[in-house]
Amino acid sequence: EIKRRIGVVPDEPKIYEHLKGYEFLEFIMSIYKLDKAEMKVKIEELCDAFEIDYLDKLAGEMSHGMRQKLMLISVLMRKPEVLFLDEPTVGLDAKSAKILKELLMKYAREGATVFMTTHILEIAEKMCDRVAIINKGQIIAEASVSDLKQKYQASLEDIFLALTATNDIKDIVDSL
Repeated sequence: EIKRRIGVVPDEPKIYEHLKGYEFLEFIMSIYKLDKAEMKVKIEELCDAFEIDYLDKLAGEMSHGMRQKLMLISVLMRKPEVLFLDEPTVGLDAKSAKILKELLMKYAREGATVFMTTHILEIAEKMCDRVAIINKGQIIAEASVSDLKQKYQASLEDIFLALTATNDIKDIVDSL
């Protein structure tokens, strides 16, 4: 029951290379015992949104971005209560990345919990209620985005660099 309530999207899409896109989605449906008719509608909606027209292609022949979209759909079609996404926008085109960000924020507004890792701090700044800044495996700051920005009077990127950078960026750039 717990696994049905959680969705995970790793940074590297893990899809059996010998399966076609639709076979992979059917495999996910069978694992989670999902209603095929209901999921078919949801898959069509998500494929239209993310402009996926390659479900008959083998995963091994897909680009990273294509596999990433397929992995996202395999999780989003279930609309889990808790989502864990590791660098979910990597490999996505700008339109798909924007749709994903808006969709994740919609899910959060509807009550889902979304945990996301990202190195693109502008994404975290715009999307997240709370952030944790991690350096060398340790959480060195954790608070709401607004509290961090108020405390440091800076953007999230500048806060991150102030807390983690050992060399001044300007000095590094000037030396090059």
